[in-house]
Amino acid sequence: MDIPLARGKYLLERALFRGTRTTIFSAWQSNLDRTVWIELGHRELPIRHRSLSGLESRGLPRIYELGWDEERGPFAVLEPLTGRSLTERVLLSGRHIGLVEVAFLGQELLGHLDVLHDAGRTHAEIDPDHVWLPSRRGGVRLAFHPLQDELQPGVAIRSSPYHAPEQLRPGAGVDLRTDLYRLAATLYFALTGAPPFAATDAARLNAQILGGELTPPSRHGSFGRDVDDFFARALSPDASDRFRSVQEMARGLRLAALFHDYESSADGS
Repeated sequence: MDIPLARGKYLLERALFRGTRTTIFSAWQSNLDRTVWIELGHRELPIRHRSLSGLESRGLPRIYELGWDEERGPFAVLEPLTGRSLTERVLLSGRHIGLVEVAFLGQELLGHLDVLHDAGRTHAEIDPDHVWLPSRRGGVRLAFHPLQDELQPGVAIRSSPYHAPEQLRPGAGVDLRTDLYRLAATLYFALTGAPPFAATDAARLNAQILGGELTPPSRHGSFGRDVDDFFARALSPDASDRFRSVQEMARGLRLAALFHDYESSADGS
């Protein structure tokens, strides 16, 4: 491919992720001899990434540069992510992740969200594809994928078992509780190997999410009431019934894992 950008400073090599409004490419930065990711394609890019560029968190991708190309418009130069997504980790291995590891994963991701929320930002797209696990050393990363069109309630192409109920309601806003909901849905997948809502039909899936028709984790494995209760609260269709902060959800996750471990030890004794 090797398409020049910014007067040859970058060479676009191949498309990695395509959204409805932007695309992320793997690219070569010639002046620094390094691989980067470049997102381009929409006028909202500078607005989106400018608020991320000053964040100090190893869990969020660094923004190297925001620029303008005469032919392709605004672009953002991003730190490339290594490793693989949580989706790949679970599906390629053919097995889900244990509760203790899920608890550690959740604590780390909640820390990244805390940085994001302190900066006045929400992610609003967290799902297993946005969680990147390191191939060797390093921590878990929370990716930002290409910009998509705004969600239109009931449209099948945008239906996802990780959408929060408020994202399916016309005119409803998103806030930090939306991120916590989507993170809980992602942890549910990591723990059970299945999404929290299983309908394949778009209308039925949306109805399950809006109605809170959650399949308890104990249906997928030997998890106790505390684990079921944690996810029932975290995935409540009513945002006011969910965890109200990163810290509260982190505490709830630790307690669920602790009580499950205690009950498992007691049963085995």
